[in-house]
Amino acid sequence: MIYVVLLRHGEAFSSAVNPERPLTERGVLEMQKTAKALKKLSVSFDAIYHSPKLRAKQTAEIVAKELGIKSLIETEELLPEADPQRIKELIEIKEGKAILCGHLPHLARLFGLLYLGIDDDNALDLKTSGAVGLKRGQRWILDFVIFPSLLD
Repeated sequence: MIYVVLLRHGEAFSSAVNPERPLTERGVLEMQKTAKALKKLSVSFDAIYHSPKLRAKQTAEIVAKELGIKSLIETEELLPEADPQRIKELIEIKEGKAILCGHLPHLARLFGLLYLGIDDDNALDLKTSGAVGLKRGQRWILDFVIFPSLLD
């Protein structure tokens, strides 16, 4: 079975405040809530793939700690302007369960390709610390959506 979670990084400081854009305190707290919600799914993930940007790396580390995932893999295929077709092809040829931690518009475009069959920046309005779960059977099926603002 192929199971993926598209996870947007937590809230980060603006580049005017800190050019490296680390997570804010709120970003860390919301991501911890999302990680706890992901843990309740009782899915054992093989790895977390994340973009090289600091906010995505920090997000992946928070989730990995909560879920006990040891394999964190940095890839430029999850940068905001990366071609989502490349990661789609990689996902679809390999069985497994993975979390893909990245940014908009890339995650919206990837969701569009997987679930809707279209490459569209507006296919998904995923808020920071939000997550979408997709599983592959004969086609991609939406399994869940997590909005951190609704978690407590």
